[in-house]
Amino acid sequence: KNMSRKQIAQELLCDFAASGDTFLNSVELDYVMSTTQTPIEKWGPDAGVWVWKYALQDHRYIIAADVARGDSADFSTCHVIDSNSGEQVCEFKGKIPPDQFAILLSEIGSRYNKALLCPENNGYGYAVCMKLKEIGYQNLYYKDKKYQLLGAAAGSEEIANIGFTTGPSNRTKILTKLEEVIRNKQIKLKSTRTYDELKTFTWVGQT
Repeated sequence: KNMSRKQIAQELLCDFAASGDTFLNSVELDYVMSTTQTPIEKWGPDAGVWVWKYALQDHRYIIAADVARGDSADFSTCHVIDSNSGEQVCEFKGKIPPDQFAILLSEIGSRYNKALLCPENNGYGYAVCMKLKEIGYQNLYYKDKKYQLLGAAAGSEEIANIGFTTGPSNRTKILTKLEEVIRNKQIKLKSTRTYDELKTFTWVGQT
C-alpha cells in the first residue's frame, strides 16, 4: 500500500513500460489493447496497409499522415479514422519515398470516400504535399481555408498551407488531445502496431 502505481507496475506486475513516464497510463493502455483487432485485409507496399473496415457510403473519413524520408530508420505512417464512429479503419506503416507515399495516400483516400487528407508538412512532408497537388487529390486539409475555397494554382504559398506543422509550439497540445480522446474512449484504435508504439512511448522531461 506504500508503493506508487509505477512501483506496483514495475515490482509486482513486471510491467516496466507502465512503470516509467509513459505517455498513457496502464488503464488507458489496457483500453487500447482491448480494441485491437486482426486486419481483414493487407495490401500495398510490403502489405503495409492494414484494413479493419471498408468505407461506408454515408460515412466521412479523415487521414492523418506522418512522413519520413523512406530509407532511414523511421517509418512513414497514416491512419484513417471514421469520423462518424471514431474508429481507426485503416493504417499504413512502411518505408517508402515521399512521392510514392503521396500516391499511396491518394489511393487510400479514394477508397474512403475521398477522405479529408491531412499530411504533416514538415521536412519531407512538403514533397508529399507537392505531389498530392500535382496528381490532383481533391480533398486536402488547408491551414488557411482561402486556398481551399478559391482553388488557387499550386504555388509555393498554397502548398505551404496544406496539412499541419508539428513542432515545440503544438506538440504538447496534440499529445494532450490524443490522451483525452483515448481516456474518454472517444476513439477505437484497432492496430497492434499503434498499440506497440503507445506502449513504449514515454515522456522526456514531461514535454
